[in-house]
Amino acid sequence: MRPPILLRIALALLLAPPIGSCRKAADVVTPDSPLASELKLLERQVASLKEAIRDAKRGELFSPGDIAIGVTEEVVQTVLSQAFPIEQSVSEDFVGRIDRAIVSFRSMQGSVRLEGRVWAKADPATYADLILLGGIHEVDIDRDTGVLRAQIALDGWDVQRAAAVGMEFEWTKGLVRMLGEKGLVALRALVPDVSIPVAIERGIDLPGVNGGVVSIPAGHLPLEAEVARVLPLSGRLWAMIDVSSTGWKNSAAKSGGATGAGKSR
Repeated sequence: MRPPILLRIALALLLAPPIGSCRKAADVVTPDSPLASELKLLERQVASLKEAIRDAKRGELFSPGDIAIGVTEEVVQTVLSQAFPIEQSVSEDFVGRIDRAIVSFRSMQGSVRLEGRVWAKADPATYADLILLGGIHEVDIDRDTGVLRAQIALDGWDVQRAAAVGMEFEWTKGLVRMLGEKGLVALRALVPDVSIPVAIERGIDLPGVNGGVVSIPAGHLPLEAEVARVLPLSGRLWAMIDVSSTGWKNSAAKSGGATGAGKSR
């Protein structure tokens, strides 16, 4: 009798739907949801860790020719806090405000959590706590000021418990519906850019020395700097800066004696 029983079990397994195919719709990751945000965060972190491991094995994680600048979580969080509160209309019916940022630079991932509130224009007492989830993105150098700048890429949002008199459920449902339709586009105006308090000089000026045993012409050494790599590690955001120059340039503004001394040598 055992072979027929085993045969029926095998047929039942073959005909059964795959595991997970009967999931409820609520189990599916919806766009811009907190679960989708965590998924994006993990995907970026895994990709960054794989790249870091590969480069570390080749001895290229920290290039010896780059300048390493490390900024702590506390510094970036303080800089962000100076931009708050940021208050903007997010739709015809709702206003949003961000009051606080929490920054984390761990395991090759720079994550940012923005906390605030969204409320009805018709009744400010009707509100919900709002959380925006994202990460540090596109660190570069401002060409005009030399200051390091970064953007916050939004991954998702979450609405916490709302406060409304007699209509909490319906109001929250309408808010979530609005955010679901417009997504992160409606909330982008609530996100500040990040100015990291580190400036890269665009050149070095030397006044020159004229007379005596040594004569050095005045000149300028132009510097070109760009962010080669960003490494969020152990509570710091490390920016690897590649610096190059087109070469020394004599200053035409100085006296001809200094320039002539430079030519005669």
